Amino acid sequence: MTASNKDNFPKKLIKTPLKNGFYYNRRPNNKVDFSNLQTFPKSFSPHDNFLWIKEFVFYKNGIRVCVFHDVAINLEKTIIIIKKFSVELKYLLELKRRNGGRDSLVALANEVKKTIDSVNQIQFKLTLKPWTYSSTIIDNTFVYAETKRDSLKYTLLLAEKKRDLLNKIKANGVFLDKDNNSDSFIVSAKWLKKDW
Repeated sequence: MTASNKDNFPKKLIKTPLKNGFYYNRRPNNKVDFSNLQTFPKSFSPHDNFLWIKEFVFYKNGIRVCVFHDVAINLEKTIIIIKKFSVELKYLLELKRRNGGRDSLVALANEVKKTIDSVNQIQFKLTLKPWTYSSTIIDNTFVYAETKRDSLKYTLLLAEKKRDLLNKIKANGVFLDKDNNSDSFIVSAKWLKKDW
């Protein structure tokens, strides 16, 4: 009995290309096309004059580095607003890297510069809410908030880390303040195109 032709030759090794860049979190095979954003239904967006991306992920060499939540661009395509971003736990703990936030923001600025020339600034309006009976990572270490006091302390530390990161990338008017109506902390800044 002779072998078929396909068995006489070694099969080709199929390599999965490593992801690099920005992909939708719920559609991980689809890259984000910043030049062709679509508006969400009104139930997703509190502002009619903005296009919103609910959630997307920055990949570097196939590794999830950072998740961005509630990113918006105005209809004139001159301003991008970032409401929330967080570096992945695996990137922080297993790879022991501490540059994920900076790398992700720089990559985002470069992608925006390449695809939407009209954007002249990225604004940050980050709200950090305290949590209790839950954990997070600060300086590559797990911290657990057992009390409200712990929660406020760790939330402030995280807010300070975000503030320091925005200062490192040379954002302007970096400001950290406590929300008068809650225990949340707000970090805001403007990152001008000339500083990307």
